[in-house]
Amino acid sequence: MTDTKKKILIGVIAGLVIAAIVIVIVILTGGKDSGEGNVDPTNNEGVTSAVTPPVTDIKPTDIEPADTVTPQITKEPDNPVITEPVSEEPAKAALGTYKGIKAVYAPKEITDEDVNKELENLQKLNSYYIDLPDRAFESGDMAIVTINVFIDGQYYEDLSVNYYQVVLGDGNLPDFMENEIIGSKKEEFVNAYYSYPDDFENKDVAGKTVQYNMELVDGFELYVPEITDTFIRENTEYNTVAAYRSGMKVKMQDEENNRAHEETLDSIKNTLIENCSYSGDIDNEIKKAYVLKTQKNDAEAKEYGYPDGVTRYVYEYGMTSEEYQNKIKAEAEFDVKYQLALDEIIEIEKIAESNPGLSKTELRNIAEQLVIDSADVDGENY
Repeated sequence: MTDTKKKILIGVIAGLVIAAIVIVIVILTGGKDSGEGNVDPTNNEGVTSAVTPPVTDIKPTDIEPADTVTPQITKEPDNPVITEPVSEEPAKAALGTYKGIKAVYAPKEITDEDVNKELENLQKLNSYYIDLPDRAFESGDMAIVTINVFIDGQYYEDLSVNYYQVVLGDGNLPDFMENEIIGSKKEEFVNAYYSYPDDFENKDVAGKTVQYNMELVDGFELYVPEITDTFIRENTEYNTVAAYRSGMKVKMQDEENNRAHEETLDSIKNTLIENCSYSGDIDNEIKKAYVLKTQKNDAEAKEYGYPDGVTRYVYEYGMTSEEYQNKIKAEAEFDVKYQLALDEIIEIEKIAESNPGLSKTELRNIAEQLVIDSADVDGENY
């Protein structure tokens, strides 16, 4: 048995255990297996960058999934204690080049192929499972399977599983099981056998052949709607397929232009930071900004029912706790250094003197626009 098949087999068992259905765990557990913000070092006002959650593909409509995934949080979020400044000198930026910063604006050209992919995604989002007609199971079908386990002819109830839901071909069942299901019909019984090597880690099955008697309780096929004018009218703001294609191409190009524009702005801002040198107690200011962001994320996470920010990011965005901490630290460092650079521009350009009565944020916005407007950007229609 290859390592890949072992991993697939082990993954199946782990899913079944999480679903509160005890499956052959005794048998199968031995396999090998920068964002822009407004943090002020003096007042600690921060802005948390938005993160787009991942898009989920097709989901069955009337069938609950058989298993769930519990994120593994291996490290608690770092929340450093704010100490006294290590330097009496306040954090300060020494400006390098801040006018005429070079950047590139390079949006991708949206093609008909890009629009076709968007149309396919729309088709997937509106697909759903229906009862399997009178035919044999095929890859892509959903099967509801009861698996009875026999070792040396003896039935092991505790190792068996009832009504396990699986989409054939998605890797949640090992090949030797799927091969028996594909080609068979619902309500039939099929047997799959697996012989474990003599040196298998689990001695209960080492050197033995295990029988998996599978009852194909029910089956479903994926219904994929045809792309017609009616489908487009019912699921989009357009009335015809042709109108969808032309309209989406313009819309997608606008979105791509905006994305490239933001990327160019980020490049200008990061170059501004790189051109500066920093002095004073900047580390402590970054630490304070990090704590503020962590607290803000924790508060937002609780509004969505999570205990803290790191748990939310682990669940929703697939980050590890360490990746989450590194993200927040990078944002805090960017915010502090960027705002210090803008404050120095305000002073050098005498922006406050020529704009009396404006707030710190408004003055920084003027300084930021000065940097952006003076940038040397290579690219058309920026």
